[in-house]
Amino acid sequence: MNIIFATMSETPYNNSIHQHDYFEFHYITGGEGIYLFNNEKKMIQKGDFVYFPSNEAHFLSPLQKGEILQQIYILIDITDKPLLYYLNDTKYSGQKFIPGSQCSCLIEKMINWFSYRELELLTLKYEFKSQILKLILENDLKARSKEDVMIERCIQMMLDNIHSTLKLVDLSSLINTSESYLIKLFNNSVKSTPHKYFLKLKIKQSLLIINQNDKSIEQIAEIFGFTDRYHYGRVFKKVMGTTIKTYRKNTVMIYNDLEN
Repeated sequence: MNIIFATMSETPYNNSIHQHDYFEFHYITGGEGIYLFNNEKKMIQKGDFVYFPSNEAHFLSPLQKGEILQQIYILIDITDKPLLYYLNDTKYSGQKFIPGSQCSCLIEKMINWFSYRELELLTLKYEFKSQILKLILENDLKARSKEDVMIERCIQMMLDNIHSTLKLVDLSSLINTSESYLIKLFNNSVKSTPHKYFLKLKIKQSLLIINQNDKSIEQIAEIFGFTDRYHYGRVFKKVMGTTIKTYRKNTVMIYNDLEN
């Protein structure tokens, strides 16, 4: 195993689908973006970790022009067969790992593959830890407050119900608190009310299908639980700062690029 390249970078909006001869690791330190792997688009944001196998086409970019995606970017040449087998598993490659135990276990498991080796791998083991564990695991394992956990549980419930509706009482019951305290919690943590944050999540998730030719605005509005296309359009403009029509015009249709 050899670390080819490791850096902290600011990635501007781009539309290039690419691949490398090495494994590519991304740890997002700021901003929100989107990535494409195996014809599947997913959202990515601060704290998320994703990697792509060697010679596998993929795409990673901020949501729109003018935005920046901050990340730790690492290329690693991996030749160890057991580790290759593990990392090429479709359960992991191209999948998003959230901060905490998932990401930590993944990286620790990678380290464990080298435990049966001795002196010849000690230097590489140390380098691997210093480049990845220091940058990723230490961030993941920072102590989270009780309030952080409550917010995370609410956001996960929002994501689980992204195609339907949620009432304030549903969220407050989840974390066993009052509705007024829930609103205060969101205002302090994410500078938004639960309702507005839920709508923002709906809009961000809708970006994953907004350029599909077989989906009309009416259909997308219905999929994400908006009253109608006009309601969807108003919320879209508030969140994205532009109209749906303009966003579609300025966004590269990634699936067409893949086919070409």
